[in-house]
Amino acid sequence: MRTSVVDVGSNTVRLMVADAEGGVPLPVHTAKWRLRLSEQVRPGGPVPEEAVERLVGAVAEASRTADRWGASEPLAFATAVVRAAPNRREVLRTVQARTGVPLCTLPGEVEAELTFLAARRWMGWRSG
Repeated sequence: MRTSVVDVGSNTVRLMVADAEGGVPLPVHTAKWRLRLSEQVRPGGPVPEEAVERLVGAVAEASRTADRWGASEPLAFATAVVRAAPNRREVLRTVQARTGVPLCTLPGEVEAELTFLAARRWMGWRSG
């Protein structure tokens, strides 16, 4: 089975397409779009409309790219910039309505755990 994940971060939207048959998923394609959302959102402020437009475009392109690589609809997650925005629900609804991709936010603790596990997997347990 080929699957895909979209990570909407503070600076980039990243796509990972992987073959997930059996054991460890094996990446087959990655792509990223630089949006620099963190530079457009003031602390405690909403995600501006022009930033939402760019986000919609990036998620739509990520979905099309995943489809070209034969992957299922992406699992899409947004991190701190969207999670903390007072217009978070509107941003999530807009992305889904305009792209068909349900975008979810991760709680900060879950995001931290996944980041830790990814770093450990990449660097190895002996890295300190």
